[in-house]
Amino acid sequence: PTAPTVNAARAAFGPNGPFAAMWEPALLIGQGKVLAANAAGQAVADDPASAVELIQLAGQAARTRTAHRRALAVDLINHDALLEFDVTPWGDSLALALGRDITVATGIREALQFSRERYRSFLEIATDCIWETELDGTLALLAPNAIFGRAAATLIGRPLNLLFAGSSGSTLFARRHKPEWIAIGIQAADGATIHGAAIMAPMQDPDSGAVSGYRGCFRRADRPMLTLSD
Repeated sequence: PTAPTVNAARAAFGPNGPFAAMWEPALLIGQGKVLAANAAGQAVADDPASAVELIQLAGQAARTRTAHRRALAVDLINHDALLEFDVTPWGDSLALALGRDITVATGIREALQFSRERYRSFLEIATDCIWETELDGTLALLAPNAIFGRAAATLIGRPLNLLFAGSSGSTLFARRHKPEWIAIGIQAADGATIHGAAIMAPMQDPDSGAVSGYRGCFRRADRPMLTLSD
C-alpha cells in the first residue's frame, strides 16, 4: 500500500474502512503501540503478550523494510487460538499486521503426523521393511535405517524396484492399486535374495482425497502376513 498519514491509516479501520469488515484480525501498529484494529484484531491487542510481540515485529518490519511472518498463541476471551501474522511496513513508520487462524489446520497436521508416527512404529515392529513412494515410484521413506545390510539413505530418491531382486519390484508396483500380498525377494547387501512377501496400497491426500503416493511393507517368509488396509 502507498504511504498514508497516521490519521488516514486509522480511517481504514473505521466503520467504513476496508479492514472493519474483515473477520480475520487486522492491526495498525506504529509509535511503539497498536494504533487501530478491527474487532478481531482488538481481541489480539487485548492479549498483552501477543500485543508486545506484534509491536516488536512491527518495529523490525519498519526498520528493515521487509515483511515478517510469525505464529502466535493468543489468549482470547473464550478460547486460545494459534494465529499466523504477516506484518508488513506501511509508509515510513507504520506497519500493518494481518492474521489468520491456523488452529484447526495445525491441529490436523499434528494429528496426521502423530498417526503416521504410530503407523510407522507399528510396522517397524511387525514387519522387516516399510516404505512410502511418490506417484512415480520414487522412494520417499524407507525404514529401518538398514535393510538387510543396505543403508536406507542410499535408496531414498531412487526407484522402488532397486530395493528388490530382479524385476519383482516392478511387478509389485504394477499391482499397487490392488493391495494384496505377493511373493517377492529383497536384495541384501551381500547379494543374497531375502524371500518373503510384500504389499502396497495408495495413500490419499487428506484435503483433496487424491492419491498422493504409495505405501508398502515387506515380511520375510517365516513371518505371518498382515492386512494393510490403509
